[in-house]
Amino acid sequence: MWDPDFDVPAHGESFFLPSEDTTRIMAHDEYHLRHDTEKLLEQAFALTCLVNVKAKDKKRVEDQRIKENMELHKELEHLQAEVNRLSGLHQEVERTRAEKTQEALSLVEEKRKLSNEFEDLKKEVTRKGEDLVKATDSFKQDSAQSYLVGFEAALEQAAVVHPTIDFLELDPSKIMVNGKLVGD
Repeated sequence: MWDPDFDVPAHGESFFLPSEDTTRIMAHDEYHLRHDTEKLLEQAFALTCLVNVKAKDKKRVEDQRIKENMELHKELEHLQAEVNRLSGLHQEVERTRAEKTQEALSLVEEKRKLSNEFEDLKKEVTRKGEDLVKATDSFKQDSAQSYLVGFEAALEQAAVVHPTIDFLELDPSKIMVNGKLVGD
């Protein structure tokens, strides 16, 4: 594939230095060509320095961006950890709220039961109080009746034992005060 007649320097010259440039360059003398070459080399060196400065700036900017990205990544990890911690706290709060709500409902139910029990006990106390009043009234009536019957029986016995004494002034509603019988 290689052509032995191929002239590499001639090809490079024709490829990199077109014929019109060759004609223009040949019109100059050697001093001017050297001087122009030195100027071009200085410009090439300056451009190389500028390219290096630009490359360093670009690398510095890129390094700064990488550093910022790493810091942002760390911050993101920190925030994710904080979100996880807060999520755990939120779950704990919700669990505690559910427990406290259940406790409150239990207390409300217990209060309702105790309130009903209290109302039932009040009714029972009222009923027993009414029964006690009835029993007390009945006992008072029975006691009064028994007292009157006993008083009458005592009067009859006293009249038999002492037939000469008048017992008509004796009254079960009267009492003795300073040796006298008083009352209505």
